Amino acid sequence: MSHDDHHEAAQHHEPAGYGVYFITWFALVFLTAITVTAAGLHLGRTSVAVALTIATIKASITVECRYIELSACGIVTFPER
Repeated sequence: MSHDDHHEAAQHHEPAGYGVYFITWFALVFLTAITVTAAGLHLGRTSVAVALTIATIKASITVECRYIELSACGIVTFPER
């Protein structure tokens, strides 16, 4: 794909739909509820590991949502093989 093809693809993009944002929002709210529930449980030494695991999942979801948004706009592209 030439430079002109990349430029043309970047100009003719469709934005990420609201579904992506709704699913991301729902997943983050759900994981927040799990975090609050886990905080109320007395898990002992594993409570920090559980909290960090949930936080990592939430960060991954947020990054993936942003990547989908950028790739839909043509800002992020895959390299040619």
